[in-house]
Amino acid sequence: MTFRAGVVGLGGHGFRHCTAYGRAEGVAVHAVADCSESALQRAAEELPDARRFDAWRDLLAEAELDVLSVVTNGPSHAEIVLAAVEAGVPRIFCEKPFATSVGDAVKMVEACEAKGVRLAVSHGRRWAEAYIELRKLLAGGVIGELCHFFGVFGGGMYACNGSHVLDLMSMLSGSAPVSVTGTVDANTKPNPRGAQFRDPGCLVQLRFACGMRATLDCLEDIGIPLHIDIIGSMGRVTIREIDDVCEIIARSDADKQEPVGTYWLPLDPVAFEAKPVDVIDILEAAITELISEAPVTCGGAEGIQSMEMLMATHISHEEGHRPVALPLDPAYHALDIPFT
Repeated sequence: MTFRAGVVGLGGHGFRHCTAYGRAEGVAVHAVADCSESALQRAAEELPDARRFDAWRDLLAEAELDVLSVVTNGPSHAEIVLAAVEAGVPRIFCEKPFATSVGDAVKMVEACEAKGVRLAVSHGRRWAEAYIELRKLLAGGVIGELCHFFGVFGGGMYACNGSHVLDLMSMLSGSAPVSVTGTVDANTKPNPRGAQFRDPGCLVQLRFACGMRATLDCLEDIGIPLHIDIIGSMGRVTIREIDDVCEIIARSDADKQEPVGTYWLPLDPVAFEAKPVDVIDILEAAITELISEAPVTCGGAEGIQSMEMLMATHISHEEGHRPVALPLDPAYHALDIPFT
């Protein structure tokens, strides 16, 4: 059987989804939709066997699909996902940010669960081999107890870019966030995707159930690619994705028996193969999983959690930078911000 895939949204990332479907075994792009004539013309050249639609509703009405990628901007995600569920699409792969309100995120997940739809949310590092291996090492205590996760991601666009790091904090710690304190950038630049969108940079501090504290600086005065430091009680991890660097240093096994307070003990390199984080490879891995019967690595629960962290950051800022407890109070579920 060849699974019939549809892709709604043919920006640069939408075509990455198409490429990933082309690489994945047993699946092919059957239909695509975009309101841009130039995008559809590119699709005609690169995907000549795919049906093309200038409206996603027509795609859902006319194309029989086994899996759908939703690669539009955030404000349209909920409407498209809910319509796809009603149209009988059995597998949905939704880009992040998952939605623009927690309430919509909950509706999307509940609708998928009610109809038995397999839902994946594209926090791609969940499928990246290097991060999967790193998670295993951290769970095994390679750097002791996790104390602090520090991330810097230049360029602002907290929901678009920073949500990857928020999800990575939870993935690598194996823990859920319990509180968020945030500051929204006061010097927000025009959104490159249009004035109708709002996705400013943010500075956020989080606490996790495991005891780990975390900071993400995604303010707009920073012009460096993603940099992460994970501090443990007996070691540290430094990640620079753009350089394919993941360096681990830790106490020797013998020194790990010494009290945590003996901070002057040496930290030695730990062997670890830092593999490139390739977007197409990640998408292919996610698609392969989604069309299988295996559990979905990053699904609705993770999508809701990421939305709660994003919204809690803005709520904290608006309410005097107070810590906002998670799970988020349902009173805030209707708050909607047009993230890209």
